[in-house]
Amino acid sequence: MSKAVSNAAIDLVALDAKWISRWKKLSNNTFINPRKLIKPKHEKKKYSLCMFPYPSGMLHIGHLRVYTISDVLSRYYRMKGYDVINPMGWDAFGLPAENAAVEREVSPEDWTKSNIAKMKQQMEMMRVDFDWDREVTTCNPDYYKWTQKIFLLMYEHGLAYRKKAEVNWDPVDNTVLANEQVDAEGRSWRSGAIVEKKLLEQWFLGITKFAGDLSNDLELLPEWPSKVKVMQKHWIGQMFNTLP
Repeated sequence: MSKAVSNAAIDLVALDAKWISRWKKLSNNTFINPRKLIKPKHEKKKYSLCMFPYPSGMLHIGHLRVYTISDVLSRYYRMKGYDVINPMGWDAFGLPAENAAVEREVSPEDWTKSNIAKMKQQMEMMRVDFDWDREVTTCNPDYYKWTQKIFLLMYEHGLAYRKKAEVNWDPVDNTVLANEQVDAEGRSWRSGAIVEKKLLEQWFLGITKFAGDLSNDLELLPEWPSKVKVMQKHWIGQMFNTLP
């Protein structure tokens, strides 16, 4: 490389725009787009689901790593003739997004929607092949009406109930934490605050009633790694100890 070229400033924004434009054109070609390359054989199906991001900020390198894996797998199976569902959505009805908005003194709705737009733009630059026609946003009424319906059905069948119990309380985020969200030093996984123990009345879901079935049905998952099934058995075993 000549000295003149090596010392020249590189316009990374223009470089991105150039290659994204070329990739879009290639994506309409069967060489790149497996949806057009092979007609899916509907008896062969794959569901490729990665965790939906919290729209409390912008995507970071961790998201890029995870979604690249999902993208590679979905493209691979499509090219093998599978009918693949590879959806994307936004875990937008939670405390992280709300707290981020409060810190910035903006409307949680405006903050969340603007971050979703930014994240979609970032995914566009990544050229990930998600099924955007299946996109869900959990803070939209057309989504959470179904979670509300499920809760009401569980309540009607005695699977949702209130009682007092000791909980892990994050004094910064003002929320209850699961045991898995408290680190070895007793700090919150998000805020870093020392977690307090509180006796609160709260809602519970009666999943302990299904602990036996959950444990037995792990034998029906031969493709799961043994270490994952052992972890699940230990977790389900803890459920037996908390039966009401």
